[in-house]
Amino acid sequence: MAAALRAGAPDAALTGQPLTALPPEGSALTLRVDGANYTLRMQSGLPVVSGPEAGRVTARFDPGNRLIVEARGVTDGTGIGLEPSAAFGFAPGAGMLTLTGHPPDPAGLPATLAVSVGGADHLLTLGADGALTLPPGFPGTASRDPVNGALRLDLAAPTTGLSVAVSAAAGFGGPGAAVQVDGGTLRLTGGGAPLGVQAGVRGSLGQSLSLTDLPPEDMVVAVTGSGTLRLAGAVTQGDGKAGPGALNLQVIVAETGRVALMDAVTGHRVSEGAMDGSGRVALAGLTLHLTGNLVTGDRFGILPAGAGSANADTALALAALRNPDATTGSPGITERFNRLQGDTGLRAAAAGRSLATATAAAEASEREQAAIGAVDLDTEAARLLELQQGYQASAQAVSVARDLFATLLQMF
Repeated sequence: MAAALRAGAPDAALTGQPLTALPPEGSALTLRVDGANYTLRMQSGLPVVSGPEAGRVTARFDPGNRLIVEARGVTDGTGIGLEPSAAFGFAPGAGMLTLTGHPPDPAGLPATLAVSVGGADHLLTLGADGALTLPPGFPGTASRDPVNGALRLDLAAPTTGLSVAVSAAAGFGGPGAAVQVDGGTLRLTGGGAPLGVQAGVRGSLGQSLSLTDLPPEDMVVAVTGSGTLRLAGAVTQGDGKAGPGALNLQVIVAETGRVALMDAVTGHRVSEGAMDGSGRVALAGLTLHLTGNLVTGDRFGILPAGAGSANADTALALAALRNPDATTGSPGITERFNRLQGDTGLRAAAAGRSLATATAAAEASEREQAAIGAVDLDTEAARLLELQQGYQASAQAVSVARDLFATLLQMF
């Protein structure tokens, strides 16, 4: 809830002067954010912040040895306060406090933001066209983000008497009060004016609290300390249709049957009671029955059941899928399976025939290829015989010509 209240509030940052050396080990600085005190202490050469809300305030040194302290969603409009400390770069009049707002709603522009510094009031104006008007004598600088139009204020730190009024239209929203979280306690501390608080909380039992647009002095709810908390408005009970959410049942003392019902979302104890001899107990409108050997510390989760979760509608719907749908004519699972089986058989037979045809074509192609590239031994032997006979005939003709030529020579 604290995060929701701080969502529209500006972010604050303190930047000190450059240091020639880091502060000594154990040096401390007291900070104040939203009315709560935090301690910054040097530990192992690093600034460590401790306080009522862990992680609320962070600190670091930049490369120039300047201490930077940051806090997001500062709701009381005073930024981050501290006592001057030269060891941390915050001598009197030194350092800078920066407040950065959120992008304003263009529909709410032009808007104004009231800033009071040291008792002097200053009124800043944000124009719809991105213009920013500063009043004369404003003790600092102001600028707007060129992308989203968020307003940024830079003031000398530590600033005394700083007060920035709530202006959601200018991007400086928030409840107008200091929002503090200390352990399990949420505190809102105002300056005397009625608080414009809007927040909601919800647990697994469906319980909720909502405060919005509260006029003052209608009803006194509680008085604590020296202040008066005044709430006004109407209380509306929900319809209860949501029902309980997730719960945890925990065995507190097994020997006595003491059990407690816990909210699974918040961890708060909803109800507590003791089981009877049969192991039954009624808590928060629920009747629970536990059996078996229980041990102290046992925990059981209880989850909400949806509509129809305790009947057999799902099983009946699954069983009905086997029959045709009379309204749409869609076949049932049995007929669909038969069709699928028949179609698969036809496709398999067709694939077998296609395979046989392709195999026969492949074999014929192989025979044709063998006929083209194979060697016939009988044909080659006959051709070889022809060549041999031709050679013999040629040799005989040459022999006859030689004898004839020799006879002719002898005649002369």
